[in-house]
Amino acid sequence: MRERKTPNKFIIATGIFLLSACNDGPMSPRESARPEAAGSIVSVATVGDTSITVVAVNTWANQTLNVDFGNHKLVFPANSICSLGTSSYGPGEWDKPCTPEIGTVTLTVRSWSDAGGHPRIDVQPHMRFNPAASAVMLTLRDRAGTVSDKAIGYCPDLGECYDESLSDASLVTYRDSNGNYKRRVKHFSGYNIVSGRSVEAEMSMME
Repeated sequence: MRERKTPNKFIIATGIFLLSACNDGPMSPRESARPEAAGSIVSVATVGDTSITVVAVNTWANQTLNVDFGNHKLVFPANSICSLGTSSYGPGEWDKPCTPEIGTVTLTVRSWSDAGGHPRIDVQPHMRFNPAASAVMLTLRDRAGTVSDKAIGYCPDLGECYDESLSDASLVTYRDSNGNYKRRVKHFSGYNIVSGRSVEAEMSMME
């Protein structure tokens, strides 16, 4: 009677290991190279009366970032930043479709108080936001408190700041009793608490 050979234990163990590696192995190079989907504060500094906050925004994730030592807040939904190299910019362009930026975007946010004691910020580089994504939101805290005839106004590089909600109702400013003003923004450059219209809201509505 011919002797029946048994499989080599080493071969069996190797086969099991290889099958396991196929099913539960390490991530693909694309996945393993992808950093964590979370924004971060790179640095915070003060130069004279100006706070300078450098932030890193990972464009594929929802991000909430506090700037100016926590006084102001930026909320970036996933895929909300238009491609910095190819998208148009300027009045009349804000609602046009765009290709979302891919990867991490570094922003420099400068904030200070104007002559009236109201907060002003400037964000570089200039950019606009994807109208197909959820809204990018900006919250400014005014240490002088809140009043009904003030709103977050857009401050172009040339000219005076103005209330964009007068021509676009989706950009109305909401305010609470703690000195917080909040509104949607469709682009970044400069913003200031200026004369304009705002709607009183509970804190829960502003979160």
